Amino acid sequence: MKKIIIANLKNNRIDNEYLDKISKIKSKNEIILLLNKDDIDKYSFINIKKGSQNIIDSKYEYVLLGHKDVRYNKTDSIINKELKEALSKNIKVILCVNSYSTLMKDLEGIDNYHNIIIAYEDDSYIGKSEILSLDKIKVFIKKAKELTNNEAKVIYGGGIRLDNVSNLKQINNLDGIIIGKDYINIEKYIDIYLN
Repeated sequence: MKKIIIANLKNNRIDNEYLDKISKIKSKNEIILLLNKDDIDKYSFINIKKGSQNIIDSKYEYVLLGHKDVRYNKTDSIINKELKEALSKNIKVILCVNSYSTLMKDLEGIDNYHNIIIAYEDDSYIGKSEILSLDKIKVFIKKAKELTNNEAKVIYGGGIRLDNVSNLKQINNLDGIIIGKDYINIEKYIDIYLN
C-alpha cells in the first residue's frame, strides 16, 4: 500500500535537481510537494511547478488549509467555508488540524471525505525534534477515521526527524507523514519510513 509523503517546501528553496530527484521516486509513492509562499494570507496551493495564488483555482490538484502559519487569524468557520469551496471544485484538500475538536468544527456539514487528507500537527511539536507520543497519535487517528467513515486519509507532522521517523511505522493506520524543514532529505525519509 502506498504511503503519502508530503514535503513542505519554502518558496525559492527548490531547484530542478531536487524536482528531478522527486520525479524519479514519485511513481512508487504518493509524494505531494507543498510549495508555500512566505506571505500566504489565504490559501496555499500545491503543484509540481513553482507558484501559488490566493484564490481557489481549479487548475491545482491540492490546496493546503488550516496550517498553523495562517490559522491564527481565521476562525474554524472560515476554514470550513474554504474547505467546502475547494471540494466543490474537485480540489483535494490537505487539512491541517491540531486537535480532534478543531477537526470536528472544520468538517461540519461535510459528508464526503474522499478528497481530504487530514494532517495532524500538535502545535507544541511543530519545529521540534521529537514527535507526539504514539498513543496520542493513534487515538487521534482512530477518532478521525471514525468521524470520516474511514474515507479520509490521516497523516502526521510535527517534530519528525530522520532519527524518529521509523517510530511512526508502528502505527498501522497512519496513511503518511509531512516532512517540514528537513524536506531536502526526502529520499532518506522515504527509505526509512517505507522500508
